[in-house]
Amino acid sequence: MIIAKYLYVYLGFFLAFVGSIGNLLTFSVFVRRKKYRSLSSSTFLAGSTFGEQLVLLSSAFPDSLTYALDYDFYGISIEMCKSTSFLYFAGGVVALTCMYLAAIERYLQTCRSSSQREWMTLNRARLLVFLTTLVSSAISIPFALYRNVTSNNQSCEYVNANFKRMAPLMYAIVGVPMPITLLSVFGFLTWRNLKTPTQRQRTGLATHKLNNQVVRMILIQTSIVVLSILPASLLQAYFLITDKNSQGTTALDHFILCITQLLLYVHSCASLYVYVVVSRTFRHQVQVMLCLKRRRSTRVLPFTEKTRPTRNQTIVW
Repeated sequence: MIIAKYLYVYLGFFLAFVGSIGNLLTFSVFVRRKKYRSLSSSTFLAGSTFGEQLVLLSSAFPDSLTYALDYDFYGISIEMCKSTSFLYFAGGVVALTCMYLAAIERYLQTCRSSSQREWMTLNRARLLVFLTTLVSSAISIPFALYRNVTSNNQSCEYVNANFKRMAPLMYAIVGVPMPITLLSVFGFLTWRNLKTPTQRQRTGLATHKLNNQVVRMILIQTSIVVLSILPASLLQAYFLITDKNSQGTTALDHFILCITQLLLYVHSCASLYVYVVVSRTFRHQVQVMLCLKRRRSTRVLPFTEKTRPTRNQTIVW
């Protein structure tokens, strides 16, 4: 238990801090940089990053503080209890749904039919993200409504017995089979389309470096989501089969549960670092935002004696 506690405190804070910085930069690149603003998939990735950050703020930080202080940080106030419950579920649903939409959009872009490739417009993508946010917020209201600070031990718990039984089932459905199934299926379909030479020629992705990089970004990120969720789902299935509660009964159960919970935060923290490794364009845009590299412009200067332009003159600004 002591090992699990310190592991959760240090790794939890580290993942939350590093992930928050990464999510902020990732969201800024997708929203502010011209190269990505025109892509529908960037809209979905920005929405997913926003949802992941809500998860970190409402779960990773409070969980780490709870382990560090030996006190239920969620129970410090009714507002904290209800808001974190609402934001955690809403943020998770937004993040996963936007990732589904990004995977579907990339699949459509690799399809043979031109009508399928042109279906996902930028305005339609923005509308889908907006609707996703509304629906996610609506279905998350009960998590805030039926959760409160108990008077006996000042902890944040479900106060409605029926919803207390339903909540784990909702988490299980939304957080385990849906992302594993949908992301795996559309990731495989996209990968299969890209393996077909004639398909790449029809879609134009073979010659469009930015689109190719976005496809790789989504495929690898979806793989990380599946791999980070799978251990927790297998552990909960084990607890269910062996008639143990969701927190386990032995010290080993608690330790393994701690590891799987930390793994759940990996996909909420990894987006920036995955995209930087996979995409050269994204890496360049991050460097520009951090002022580590200046953009180059190919504007033509009027000829004067002072300028004396060379064959490929550029201006750094």
